[in-house]
Amino acid sequence: MKSAPTRTLVALSLAAWAGVASSQLTMENINKNVVAAEYAVRGRLLDRAGELERELAAGNPNKLPFDQIVHCNIGNPQALGQKPLTFVREVLGAVVNPALLADKRVPISKEARERAKQYLDAVSFGSVGAYTESQGISLVRDEVAEFIDARDGTSNADPQDIFLTDGASSGVKALMQLLVRSVTDALLVPIPQYPLYSALTTLLNGTMAGYYLNEEDSWGVHLDTLDAKLAETTAAGSEVRAIVVINPGNPTGQSLPQAAVEALMGWAAKNKLVVLADEVYQENVYGDAPAFSSFRSAYEALLAKDPVGFAALSPQLVSFHSTSKGVFGECGL
Repeated sequence: MKSAPTRTLVALSLAAWAGVASSQLTMENINKNVVAAEYAVRGRLLDRAGELERELAAGNPNKLPFDQIVHCNIGNPQALGQKPLTFVREVLGAVVNPALLADKRVPISKEARERAKQYLDAVSFGSVGAYTESQGISLVRDEVAEFIDARDGTSNADPQDIFLTDGASSGVKALMQLLVRSVTDALLVPIPQYPLYSALTTLLNGTMAGYYLNEEDSWGVHLDTLDAKLAETTAAGSEVRAIVVINPGNPTGQSLPQAAVEALMGWAAKNKLVVLADEVYQENVYGDAPAFSSFRSAYEALLAKDPVGFAALSPQLVSFHSTSKGVFGECGL
């Protein structure tokens, strides 16, 4: 009697297995958009690098003419030797393990202790393991707003307009999910570009309309190029809904001057396009390149020059920043 249920379960399992075999995941029946999506920075080149690293670890039997591989396929500062900031790690350690704050022997600076206590007071039950507000911890959003005002020389950054995500890429994905409804929805994307945008457009079954940057003009964006691409894409039956601008450029590295940023913001507003401003490398501007100018500062400048006219265009801007780059370089946390 005791063994009957076991036999029944086995029979049911086998029947279920036979019944769903044709629905199991294979390369032939998974979502074709997933198969078509390419994320080049983590593609075949990286796979080959892994193979070579395993060869080196095995004693280099094929006598490769090098003994180390440096991964430059993606912005990954700490993997290339950038040291994490002590203050950041002290605060993170204390909020994850508040018991450290009670132990005076633990080498945590006074400033880090105070910041950690502020964060713990701002979250439910004093634990970062609890769910937070959907937009992120309000105290952190307040701090982000203060940063934006200090950067742009303004006083009107609103924490309610700020969303904290697990990396800028998640924020980009969320926005693109709102924008792309079908294959006839198109986004203007720079070429060269960070392949996140082409991959997500394919995954969401949208249309990527690539506009070429001008290499001779320090990889600048020319408005006549945008006009031509917009007209071409519209004529092909697509509705262009947004323009992606990567500034500072990735992978091109240029920093657009303020006048260029204002011109792009104005062009997008005139053409009723949402601006997706990828600004994650804003701290990484070097040499004689123009100082970083945010699209938000351009928005504010245009509004100040023509309060009625610019506002009447109902301009829409979403900008992205990250702690993965710049002085933090915390890609993995």
